[in-house]
Amino acid sequence: ETAIERVINSMEECMRVKWYFGSPRPVEIMPGVSLIDTPNHPDIPANHAAFTAASFEAFVDCFDAAYEQVVEIRNCAIHISCWTVFAGIHTRLALEYGWAIGHNPSGDRNV
Repeated sequence: ETAIERVINSMEECMRVKWYFGSPRPVEIMPGVSLIDTPNHPDIPANHAAFTAASFEAFVDCFDAAYEQVVEIRNCAIHISCWTVFAGIHTRLALEYGWAIGHNPSGDRNV
């Protein structure tokens, strides 16, 4: 699997799981909690988290980065994902599932 295939596969898997579970977004449970308009698709897993995790994995695969650089890029990817919780777009659980899919988009999740 190439780096770009990993990213594409993670996004496809993320959307498949979203529609399988159909979990509500925070704004659907507590109206007015979101700072911006939210998409019409379900909450879990978070596409942002899956995309940033898959991009992180692609970066590590494509570049000969030192350990310190890998840690810094990972921390940036985590922070990029987390803003969606602070904005009321996703739940923390959505991020965790998105990260799991992004790190292993073709993994067996029994879903």
